[in-house]
Amino acid sequence: MTNVETAHRNIDELPILDEIEAPDFGADLATMARNRFENPYQGLLRTSTGQPVAYRNSDVFECLNSSNFTHFTYESQAAFAEALPPEERKGWNRFWKSSSFVKRAPEHQPLKNLSSRRLAMKVMDRYRDVASKVFQERLLVVADGSTIDYADDFVKPAINEFMRRITGLGHDEFDPIAKSGFGFAYYSSPLDPSIDQVREASLSVDDYLERFGSALNRQIERGEPELARELGADFNKMSEHDKPVSAGEAFADSLLDAFHTMVGLVSAVNMELTKHPDVWAQVSADPGLISAAYLEASRLHPGAIVHERDAVVDTVLDGVAIPAETSVLLLLTFANLDPEVFPDPAAFKLERANRNKQVTFGGGRYTCTGRHLARMISEEAIRVMTRPNVEIALEGEVTWEPAYTLHVPSSMPVSIKLH
Repeated sequence: MTNVETAHRNIDELPILDEIEAPDFGADLATMARNRFENPYQGLLRTSTGQPVAYRNSDVFECLNSSNFTHFTYESQAAFAEALPPEERKGWNRFWKSSSFVKRAPEHQPLKNLSSRRLAMKVMDRYRDVASKVFQERLLVVADGSTIDYADDFVKPAINEFMRRITGLGHDEFDPIAKSGFGFAYYSSPLDPSIDQVREASLSVDDYLERFGSALNRQIERGEPELARELGADFNKMSEHDKPVSAGEAFADSLLDAFHTMVGLVSAVNMELTKHPDVWAQVSADPGLISAAYLEASRLHPGAIVHERDAVVDTVLDGVAIPAETSVLLLLTFANLDPEVFPDPAAFKLERANRNKQVTFGGGRYTCTGRHLARMISEEAIRVMTRPNVEIALEGEVTWEPAYTLHVPSSMPVSIKLH
């Protein structure tokens, strides 16, 4: 980054990225990214409302990793729901209060650590057998050769069952939790949500946190299962100043993405493999390639399309003056398709340089705490689906939700058979 005084441009001088306000934004990100990188102008853009937009990998990577930028604050997000009456903002306020994402570094770290320790890869590895088992069980339900929606009929029920088992909850407790979790994701994810969607999201997340937080707190009191016992121990080690309202509610908050983002990611990872039979055959023959297949598929299909970072000081990005408290919109999917970093970016390659430049889960101090959970679940789904006795075929066009902040499928018609 350069000194603010050396900035050559202001935000209002930047070209407008009209595509982001199109009703079909997100429906074909690969084509949109290719067109953007082929444009003679390469540099920061802005929305029609004046928000700067970064899409090149170098600019996105800098925003994610520089101490001059931080995650959005509670104050900036509270404006999102300010049109609601106070009583209808309850869910949103509860969500933000339990989240580390609206706290600035280093204040966010203790709350983030509470969740990230239970979601570390060495912990997630304990649950690989559980993940494999739920996918195998679900496979027996859907593998009759009929057309199903891969995300809704296979991945979503399997992930719900996985989450239910590792938290030790019964179906009567967990099923309403999952319903509210998916409801929140659905209503909160549009790029430009209506006031009704903002209201429904608030109601959904309030119900979700009440149910799941209370259920997890009861498990912590009982000291089982293992996940709850260890979560309780971590909570008890925190200082009184750093403790959230409850360990259960804070952990439930961090798991919200499992109810939508992870379903889209796991589904997309597997669907990408079906489009490349040669790669599918390689992975089927050599399970040691599963991790490489996951990394490449998740580069092409990150769970989130956009993210935001706020400047904490007056700074400069790509020669543009960014005043303090300015929110920069980051196009994560575009950054993962930057040809300067990933040559032939739309191709599926098991071996690629610059894996450390992928921004599938953000980056820096606010890297997604659930990234190891998503990876483990995705890898186990690949392991199950690439077994020699499994046959999967696309039965129609895969489509994606338009005008969404998340990269989630709207349709993935497939048929599955077992031999």
